[in-house]
Amino acid sequence: MLKITTERLTGARNAAQNPIWIDTSSGLARAAKAWSRQAGSQRTNSPDTAMGMLAIDTEFVRERTYYANLGLVQISDAQTVWLLDVPALDNLDPLADLFSNPDIIKVLHSAGEDLEILWQHLDVVPEPFFDSQVAAAMLGFPLQLAYEHLITDLLPIELSKGPSRSNWLQRPLSDAQIIYASNDVAYLPLAADILYHRLQASERLSWHQQDMLQLTRQAQQPVNLDALYLRVKGAGRLNGYGLAYLQRLARWRDQQARERNLPRSFVLNDTELVEVARLATDRLARQTSVVAQDIQQLAELHPKSARRYAETLPQLLADEPAAPLPELPGRPAPAERQQLSALQATVKSVASELNVEPTLLASKRILQALQNSYSTTDDSMLLGGWRAGLLNNRLRTVLNAG
Repeated sequence: MLKITTERLTGARNAAQNPIWIDTSSGLARAAKAWSRQAGSQRTNSPDTAMGMLAIDTEFVRERTYYANLGLVQISDAQTVWLLDVPALDNLDPLADLFSNPDIIKVLHSAGEDLEILWQHLDVVPEPFFDSQVAAAMLGFPLQLAYEHLITDLLPIELSKGPSRSNWLQRPLSDAQIIYASNDVAYLPLAADILYHRLQASERLSWHQQDMLQLTRQAQQPVNLDALYLRVKGAGRLNGYGLAYLQRLARWRDQQARERNLPRSFVLNDTELVEVARLATDRLARQTSVVAQDIQQLAELHPKSARRYAETLPQLLADEPAAPLPELPGRPAPAERQQLSALQATVKSVASELNVEPTLLASKRILQALQNSYSTTDDSMLLGGWRAGLLNNRLRTVLNAG
């Protein structure tokens, strides 16, 4: 089993305590030269002896905007920590070059939001990359293991939670913010070394590699505008025509949110969106049109929203939907609930054999989707990748029995 030397621990600790602040093009260029030396490095303790490795993290503010405002990018090789002051840097091309360098593994912890935000800002996601949270889950750690707990579990280091949700756009950053941001990447390469070698020893490295490819693809997928209505809380209370109106409204809301750089709920919240769709459905049944007065008198609508959209919403709802959408599933029948329980029990049994959390293999939502889409003649409706060999035969037995 891989042992992290005292020298490497000391180097990471010193790096965390003495980060390099980057807020000029020349500073970024110097950092990029240092990063490039990781490419092809032959280090005994790196996850891949043909590749170097750099830890990456981001800090951002998103509470009142549609698009995240990137405040900081942290990078570390466990010997140096670089803190990139993104608002001060005019050109982030060296960062994009690093992320697309195939000879450097980029290590992130719980990479989902980071990938989304980096793709948004740079049109590139880190490849290849290694998600330490996913790797830990595949080795029996909790599925949503926090970074500070991972470090404490793997290394003789104690980290506190820190101010993760503070204002990362303020300048100067506080000492506490600097310490937190530095710690978030300083020890990550060491933890990744350990996780990589444990995955390799347990013959689960291919699992991780497959999931990383999937996460990379997901981060680059555009939002499916036609499916946004499915995320609206309360959509299940509408009939088929109500859902067709809701689909139109959800697309419009997302467009407004993007154009005005606001959270979707700042345009109209879910309750308001459903009530407008319900109003349109009621007027359709009466063979009348939604008019401005209807919007202004809708009790569920905030007065400010009612005034702002009194003219816009009737125009949006003027055309009758071409056809109703399929109604959303209601409460499952007893036989369906019984089958779902059997599917969950099957997943739990396999997870116990592997010493991992069941949700890593298949969540309840995924199992419900399998129930709805399963075909005895189409195996693509079951799980793919490494999960297929572990679960599909057992899941197929349960589904066929139902």
